[in-house]
Amino acid sequence: RNLNVHEYISMELMNSHNIVTPQGYVASTPEEAENIYMTKFNKPGEPLKDIVIKAQVLAGGRALGTFKNGFQGGVHVVTKPDQAREFAAAMLGQQLVTK
Repeated sequence: RNLNVHEYISMELMNSHNIVTPQGYVASTPEEAENIYMTKFNKPGEPLKDIVIKAQVLAGGRALGTFKNGFQGGVHVVTKPDQAREFAAAMLGQQLVTK
């Protein structure tokens, strides 16, 4: 493999060539993750939508991996705002160990 890019970069590249991909955003802080969940994917007065929060690593098996801080899994379904903040806080700045 000659090109290693994170998922969000590959999606931006595909979108720039009019290839449709799922909507996604990058968060750098737990607060930003919660804000993205509430403002980009959900609208006031409507039922909350579930989203997926993913660690961006250059490795396979991130869903089954474990972070060095003990947090399990690099892919999680978020069903409420505090989960977006909680999962992001457990993932950001941590090393994910995969097989």
